[in-house]
Amino acid sequence: MPIFDKEKEIIGVAQLINKQHGSFSHNDESLFEAFAVFCGLGIQAVKLHEETQRFANRAKVTMEVLSFHSQASESDVKRFFGRPEGEITTDIASISNFSFDAVSIAIPETTRCVMQMFHQIGAVEEFRIPQQVLCRWVLSIQKNYRPVTYHNWRHAFSVTHSMFSMIEKEPIKSNLSKLQRFSLLIACLSHDLDHRGTNNAFQKNTNHALSQLYSTSIMEHHHLDQCLMILNTEGNNIASNLSLKQYERLVQYIEIHILATDLATYLQRRNDYFELVATGTFAWDNDDHLKMFLSMLMTAADISAITRPWELQHRVAEVVYAEFYEQGDKEREIGVEPAPLLDRTKVDNLPQLQLGFIDFICKPVYENLYKHIAALRPLFDQMMGNRDKWEALKGKYHGFCSAATSLISIVEKHKETCDLNEKDELLEMTMNHEKAKKEEDGEKKGSDHHEFVSKIIMSNQEEDSKRRKLEQERKALQISKKLGSYKNKSSKSNKNNNNALSSAICIIV
Repeated sequence: MPIFDKEKEIIGVAQLINKQHGSFSHNDESLFEAFAVFCGLGIQAVKLHEETQRFANRAKVTMEVLSFHSQASESDVKRFFGRPEGEITTDIASISNFSFDAVSIAIPETTRCVMQMFHQIGAVEEFRIPQQVLCRWVLSIQKNYRPVTYHNWRHAFSVTHSMFSMIEKEPIKSNLSKLQRFSLLIACLSHDLDHRGTNNAFQKNTNHALSQLYSTSIMEHHHLDQCLMILNTEGNNIASNLSLKQYERLVQYIEIHILATDLATYLQRRNDYFELVATGTFAWDNDDHLKMFLSMLMTAADISAITRPWELQHRVAEVVYAEFYEQGDKEREIGVEPAPLLDRTKVDNLPQLQLGFIDFICKPVYENLYKHIAALRPLFDQMMGNRDKWEALKGKYHGFCSAATSLISIVEKHKETCDLNEKDELLEMTMNHEKAKKEEDGEKKGSDHHEFVSKIIMSNQEEDSKRRKLEQERKALQISKKLGSYKNKSSKSNKNNNNALSSAICIIV
């Protein structure tokens, strides 16, 4: 009798022979048929188990490979600690000030600043974090940010600095435990890990695999998964000395904080916090109240570019919209008409869009935060000052500081990085946009301005490209050495490496 699987394919044959008493009856045949079905289920279950084991082993090997390539190497850590102190130009002592320049700081110094933040909140001492492990974790986090236009490592660092500067203010500092502040910094640094430069709606519209994994807050859940993966990788676990109870609570905090960066979640929950502020009923010892407050802090940190000085805020807005327009272009490719926010042909409307963003998203959260915590008032004031500047540009804006209005694109071959000393020049370009537009035909100024902004947008991508190229060259040299053909390429590689590490990146995030 044949044995079938669920697709009715024959996977075996069963036979009954030599009945002791008499011949086989119809009843014997029916019982044997049922037994054959049972055999089919058993065989299929075994095959499925074997297949599952193979997939599990493949996944384990894949994870090992990805883990190796996604974490900082020992040489990266040694290179960081081997950097001469004379190369450090950042005033780390002022890092808790709102005025600290988290935008123009060189990439190598961002690592040192992040480590200083963890020292300053007392986490390194309290949770006995080895210096080498902390450094490797920060470098691994940095390595797992893609070189997208806006949601990259510089954005993560800027958000982390904003959070740090807020939680160092009273009465926030004295009402949060070290574990809570520890979780906030981890969450901020990790909140956009592996961002692809596209939003949650894009993942759904393109039926991306991520949208099949998570039904809500798609990218935020992905960022959380990446955060926990790195945190649990050998050599990167900065929480290894926490007790089991502390570790479980830390993971819970991190999950709440990262998911809170979804603006849809913020819009759903903000009124509850605003009511507590309006009625004066907020209580630090109420877990629900504190959870709402920390979620508002995460939102405030995530959108804190709006609170930077105007020269920087103006640039960051253009970088943000450059990434938006890239998504809009992708949507057009799949036959979807992009929203005005993502449509590069509507670049002239940027001031109006910024005003809407400030009034609907930014102003409510910063206004209620400063009413609750007076020390946060400078953030609100700077935001409102920037709003006045955008109001003045309404109806007068004609592109990214360029005469080439509505023709903004990401140029792939710019090799130079932006000079921050040109901030004032960039602002002047914006305010004189009408003159620039008139000079568009026949004058080089427009293209110069366009090239300048392109440099800003591409600087972070260029830095990542250099870093990857140097890593490839390093591996090639190691292989050549083993084959006995190693020559004097090492010194050249080191020279390029030092140049890449010391170059200043001016993308504003």
